[in-house]
Amino acid sequence: MEFRLEVAGAEGPVWLSGQLEDVAHDGIESRLLSLRDITAKVESEQRHAYQEANLQYLSRYNAMGDMAMVIAHELGQPLAAAGNFLTGIRSRLTADTLDRDDARYAVERAERQLARAAQIVASVKRYVQRIESTAGRQDLNAIIAESLYFVRLRAAERGVTVEEELCGESLPINGESVLIGQVILNFCLNAIDEVSRPENTDKRIRVTSRREQGRACCAVTDWGRGMAAVTGDRLLSSAFSNKVDGSGIGLVLSERIVERHAGTVTIERQRPSGTVVTMRLPLAEADRR
Repeated sequence: MEFRLEVAGAEGPVWLSGQLEDVAHDGIESRLLSLRDITAKVESEQRHAYQEANLQYLSRYNAMGDMAMVIAHELGQPLAAAGNFLTGIRSRLTADTLDRDDARYAVERAERQLARAAQIVASVKRYVQRIESTAGRQDLNAIIAESLYFVRLRAAERGVTVEEELCGESLPINGESVLIGQVILNFCLNAIDEVSRPENTDKRIRVTSRREQGRACCAVTDWGRGMAAVTGDRLLSSAFSNKVDGSGIGLVLSERIVERHAGTVTIERQRPSGTVVTMRLPLAEADRR
């Protein structure tokens, strides 16, 4: 049994674990209660539970940000186009220069644009459903492909080319697609930020996938400055970032998500310049070979 005690002068509650045993000595039967201080263990479990809840919140918060980016970018275009067609009709009605064929043409084009907007809204609804429940067997290639949609939106704004080289077979893993997608997105957006600097001439990133010794791998390569003189644990520490104004927290969160899925993250400098960030996750048991 475990129980909590409030102790005067202590910084917090004290947790004890007790075990009650029947003992006999010299013909006398009695009960012995053994107590063990498990405060450190309980506090560690509570911290872990808090971190897990915070991880879930941050990942889904970021995913909602992705969805907002899609709405702002994609939904604005068909709505603006439909508005332009309707504005044209109104202007020509005011000038009394609109004939039946022109009106039909403009209305049909406006309808098509509004239908496109409705499709985008439906896609957003499906995406929200995936955010709410995404645990289970997933294809890493499918997660990468979905993430690249958002990556290309950012890359286009920065004038960056995104190269994609996914292996020709599925990469089944067990996990949460939204969380893994956030890791991929984080790696790619960091790479885009790096290669889009004005002084950088090679403005491209490459996203690849492969099987490797029973693991599914996703690598993001950029041709920026690289992470020179940074090795070991400092690569993913909260103090490190290759951005002057960065905190490095994106890499820390990404590492925790990958570790939760029994995977690893490695960061290597490529020659003559640039960085390769690789995520390795266990393949689903039946697909390991």
